[in-house]
Amino acid sequence: MDVGWLRNGHDIPDSEEFRYVAKGNIHQLEIAEIFPEDSGKYTCEALNDHGEADSSAVINVLGKLSSAHPTPSGNAFQMNNEHKF
Repeated sequence: MDVGWLRNGHDIPDSEEFRYVAKGNIHQLEIAEIFPEDSGKYTCEALNDHGEADSSAVINVLGKLSSAHPTPSGNAFQMNNEHKF
């Protein structure tokens, strides 16, 4: 199976910042640090001999979290999903 990731319709290369992770049939995009400029529509596209599918989520980076919930960048985000099979 070939899997790729896009943000706002543009390819996201597998890198230290945006890492492709596959655990069996589960595919994830790990974002090392998220910032407001990372907001947008993220899409996972999968293709194999039987066809293709994609799943998208709109991620809005809201700003800094309280110190009770630290993250590497300190930013919070909101996500809305849509799936197409």
